[in-house]
Amino acid sequence: MLPGRRSYVPEPMRHGRLFLAGDAAHIVPPTGAKGLNLAVGDVVTFARALAHRTETGSDELLDAYSATCLRRAWQAERFSYD
Repeated sequence: MLPGRRSYVPEPMRHGRLFLAGDAAHIVPPTGAKGLNLAVGDVVTFARALAHRTETGSDELLDAYSATCLRRAWQAERFSYD
């Protein structure tokens, strides 16, 4: 985290079978009012990935979880500081 900034985005948002979501995964400044939206987006993305795994046996969406959510988180970061 940079001094004076109130945000944090760890990469990746997954470690083995541990998946981070919401404020555990990214803290964005309140100026953008994106925190809740990002948290819900993480949960929806994770739920779809789990459903896909259950239905097909494929880990493809679980493996893409971090990249998918981080793309959205970094967009929110840029929005908050622009």
